[in-house]
Amino acid sequence: MSLFFYTIIFIIGLILYRSYTNIISNKNFLDAAYANVDVQLKKRYDLIPNILTIAKKYMEYEKNVLLDITNIRTKLEKNYKESDDNKNIKERFKLEDQLDLKMKELNISLENYPDLYSHKLLIEAQQSYSEVERNISAARRNYNQSIAYLKNSIEIYPGKFINDAFLKVKSKPMFEIKDEEKKEIKAEDYL
Repeated sequence: MSLFFYTIIFIIGLILYRSYTNIISNKNFLDAAYANVDVQLKKRYDLIPNILTIAKKYMEYEKNVLLDITNIRTKLEKNYKESDDNKNIKERFKLEDQLDLKMKELNISLENYPDLYSHKLLIEAQQSYSEVERNISAARRNYNQSIAYLKNSIEIYPGKFINDAFLKVKSKPMFEIKDEEKKEIKAEDYL
């Protein structure tokens, strides 16, 4: 009888230990995914001044778009220096969304300047920007998937019990597309 009792205790302990390590692993994967998103956003952030410098030489009429991009970039720089709490993460994602929309406006506006649009440096900068955007998209998918794994491990029993009793791990906000970004961009709106 006592061997049976110890076996049950051992199995329960093993299940609880596995849940504990699963939560820790998923939290670490989420932190890594968040860092990957940050790295890709930083690459985009660093690439924008090059595009703006090239575009400024040719574009007098689109100064508002260039100014908006610069202002959003300044706000992002301030946000990067602040802590990584959930409020700042949501604000950072909101600013990144605004920056993405303005960069799309800029790309559409560039089509009005054939000399600039065919400029070798601008073409290279836009290709780099497109590659960074693809990497950002992949990093965001990985980030959201990591959040889903972490949420599953802290919301489903026995992980919920382990988390509530010992770890108190909190999830981060998911990256979500805003409704205005789901709309198709029409070039004639910016021409």
